[in-house]
Amino acid sequence: MKSNHNCVPAIFLSRVDIAKPSHCSNMSSFAPATRSREKKLATVHAYLCQVPVNIVERLLLLYCCLCGAVVVGQGAGRLNETVASHLISKLLKKSDEKIRPNIFGKPVTVTCDLYVSALGPIDTLNMDYQTDIYFRQKWVDPRLAFTEQESPVIIPHNHMYNIWKPDIFFPNEKTANIHQVMVPNQVINIYPNGTVHYSSRLTLRLACPMMLTHFPMDYQQCNLKISSYSYNTDELVLKWEDDQPIERARFYLPQFALIQTIADNCSTDYKTGKYGCLMARFKLKREFGYYLLQCYIPSTLVVIISWVSFWIHKSAVPARITLGVTTVLTMATQLQSAQGQIVSYARAIDVWYAFCMILVFSTLIEYAFVNSLSRQEETLRSVAGMLKKKNKKIDYEMRELNADSPLRHDVIEVQTTNGSVTLMDKFKKNFWSSDGLDIFSRYFFPSAFVLFNLLYWVIYTQETFYIVTGLRPGETSDEYD
Repeated sequence: MKSNHNCVPAIFLSRVDIAKPSHCSNMSSFAPATRSREKKLATVHAYLCQVPVNIVERLLLLYCCLCGAVVVGQGAGRLNETVASHLISKLLKKSDEKIRPNIFGKPVTVTCDLYVSALGPIDTLNMDYQTDIYFRQKWVDPRLAFTEQESPVIIPHNHMYNIWKPDIFFPNEKTANIHQVMVPNQVINIYPNGTVHYSSRLTLRLACPMMLTHFPMDYQQCNLKISSYSYNTDELVLKWEDDQPIERARFYLPQFALIQTIADNCSTDYKTGKYGCLMARFKLKREFGYYLLQCYIPSTLVVIISWVSFWIHKSAVPARITLGVTTVLTMATQLQSAQGQIVSYARAIDVWYAFCMILVFSTLIEYAFVNSLSRQEETLRSVAGMLKKKNKKIDYEMRELNADSPLRHDVIEVQTTNGSVTLMDKFKKNFWSSDGLDIFSRYFFPSAFVLFNLLYWVIYTQETFYIVTGLRPGETSDEYD
């Protein structure tokens, strides 16, 4: 059985040269450096000659393989580092950050996708919102293809300036920054076929025009636009990733609920050409619970309290006046506290408070009519009493009872025949009597409020989105559901 001498380490061969494994029959195969070493090697040789050939070969093979593995492993690690360093240097030299791939050929296709890690706060006053995203771009640069290895090459952030990158910007951006802790949050991976994957972590504050017509039951849409600044569609084409172009983490918004995200295209023609544009749409629904508890329920209770005056006797002037004035002042205070965002058009909450204020104020005006009619009735009662005492028939024509009162009759006949008085009967039958007006108000005001509520909630709770771009305040373009 022959041994494999190729795997014996060099350090071992310098001490024991087993050139002929013929079971150690020839001592000349050893080459001692000194006479003392020759004696020691002769002793070892004599011992090994007593061991069967196969065992000696196996021990030598095991020893050389173990030593060789250590040497090869250390050498391979240094070799990989050297190869990777040379490969990165070669790729950086081959690339040109000033010239796009296929400069005189077909346009570069840049595929984009987003991971939204945070959204908000959404500022209704300034009409903007903030978001944290991981923005990823992918394109093919044939100049960066390599065959030295199969795994991708990671380009350090301080060498990325040598690699050509698309000149992407965000058209509706107000402020933006790339995170720098602990190092700039950017990375480029280059694959063997020349595919470049560029990822960066950004914090953006973006404009979000809003229509507050349905506030606080409104639906808003905030957009994130992505476009190329200098390359038109003949040189660079933007497209969304086919599989889940927009991903998002689980987060909670205090004022809104994110109901849908849509990846859309917004390419636009300018005088200088057509430029590619991608748009991420975030559809939002305002949370209504706070406004229900703080605005709608309290104002409803104030309106209902104002109706109590219809059941208070008309002679209780201080009670009815105090109740009416108090409810009007309370409603005015609530209206002032609910102003918030001031716009040039009426919002849903403004319509609500305006109608509640009209109802509450109308109850106060209603008592003014009731009190006026009551005083006129007292005057007519006194006239009827005086005529009854004289026990005679009177035909009395009254062209105008009071010029400032809604109580107007062409002719009011007061007859006292056989002690019967018909004046009060006419007033009781008349709609504009003080008691009749109170009774009418008990039904009219609640009915009007219920009817208003039906129309109000049907109209303003519809899911309506407005597209607001390039318009004067209060104007909208298209609207879609």
